Amino acid sequence: MHTRALSSIKLCDQAFLDDDMVIIGIELAVNNNCEELTLRSSDITSIGVTHLGLGLTINCTLKSLDLSGNPLSATGVANLARVLHHNSTLLKLHLNSVNMGDEGVQTLASMLHKNHTLDFLAISNNQLTATGLRALCEALETNTSLKFLHLSENNLGNEGGALVGRLVLNNETLRKIYMNSMGIGDSGLAIMLNALKKNETLQKLTVGNNFITDRSVQSIAEMIQANQTLEIFELWKNSLSDTAEERLRKISSRSKCNIVLFVE
Repeated sequence: MHTRALSSIKLCDQAFLDDDMVIIGIELAVNNNCEELTLRSSDITSIGVTHLGLGLTINCTLKSLDLSGNPLSATGVANLARVLHHNSTLLKLHLNSVNMGDEGVQTLASMLHKNHTLDFLAISNNQLTATGLRALCEALETNTSLKFLHLSENNLGNEGGALVGRLVLNNETLRKIYMNSMGIGDSGLAIMLNALKKNETLQKLTVGNNFITDRSVQSIAEMIQANQTLEIFELWKNSLSDTAEERLRKISSRSKCNIVLFVE
């Protein structure tokens, strides 16, 4: 690979063998220019990502790493997390659809207790349960660097909403949380809305394609009135009537928060 002059390297939809990842890891170790490395959907295994991690222990320029769509498993994520415990360069980590499960996210939680640099974490579609999310939320209650959290497409339901609600109540760093397609209903949303009445830092919350109904509209109105920092609240593809959506549009027009009810 002759990529040492590039600041951004994107090699997606490949079929990397573990031996290929040895080479990429070596290149990462000596590359002083690359700030963004994207290796989505390229058959990278838990062994392959370990080779990549060895390069990452030496690299001091990489700011964004995207390994989404690779079969890393919990083992691969754990190996990567150990490397990131004391990394002071990487800012963004994309691990969507890597089959990490609860075991994998628990190792990320452990990493976030010690890492004070990472500000973006995307872990959508990873078969998480409340056990894994609880560990992550506990870590983020004391973490002071992470600003963006993408949890979408993990079927955590109302319990997931409740856990994130408690996180929002205690965290003063997060700016954006994505929770689309998670099976959240009115009771899970209610806990988040109550927390948002007191939160002074979150700027965007997305809960699109969930099971939120007209029963939440009054609570949404009360949250919007109390909260002074939320700028975007996405509610598209929920179970809201036309009457409820019209009321929410009026609420949005009278506040600084943009309530999004439709996306293309």
